[in-house]
Amino acid sequence: MSRPKILNNLEKLNDSALSTMAQHIINSLTGNSYFPALTPSLDEVTTVKKEFDDSLIAAQTGDRVKIAIKNEKRTNLIDILHRLARCVEMVANGNRSILLSSGFEVSKERSSTTELEIPENLKIMDGNASGEIYVCCDSVQGARSYVFEYTLDPLANESSWTSQTTTKSEFIIKGLIPGKKYWVRVIAIGSNDQRTVSAPVSRYA
Repeated sequence: MSRPKILNNLEKLNDSALSTMAQHIINSLTGNSYFPALTPSLDEVTTVKKEFDDSLIAAQTGDRVKIAIKNEKRTNLIDILHRLARCVEMVANGNRSILLSSGFEVSKERSSTTELEIPENLKIMDGNASGEIYVCCDSVQGARSYVFEYTLDPLANESSWTSQTTTKSEFIIKGLIPGKKYWVRVIAIGSNDQRTVSAPVSRYA
């Protein structure tokens, strides 16, 4: 799975949402045993947040100077929250539960491994020459290669399989003994080496 991280999206929040998010983070970190000491401290963050809140109220008059001051205080709050986020990430060291406890928004959990479906609709037909059979199956989404395996009848747990690998979901198996019955199966292989195996089917060469 990918390493979780704090989302860097504070700049996208409007003033009211930014203030709310900052307070949520402060509340979440206050008394949080995972973060006994933070740099910047929660007292510093609280002070900067209060300065922004006060400037936000003052800017409601529409005065351009007060609006400029509010924008400056907003930048200061975002900056100190980013610094705090870096400290939180360092302490959490990739632990999603600890990151979530901080109150910051965290990237969604993603799996680096895609589940592969089992190869289906396996078909075997005569090849162009004696001792050849053509094998194909439905393409498997996410598969980077296919392993076509075959063994002589009778099929048993201790059967020895011969393998041929290709990037396509079809293959011509050559060098078989004419008149002999063979069992064939297909293994789909994903980008992270995950594997699924089809049910075996049989045919005479």
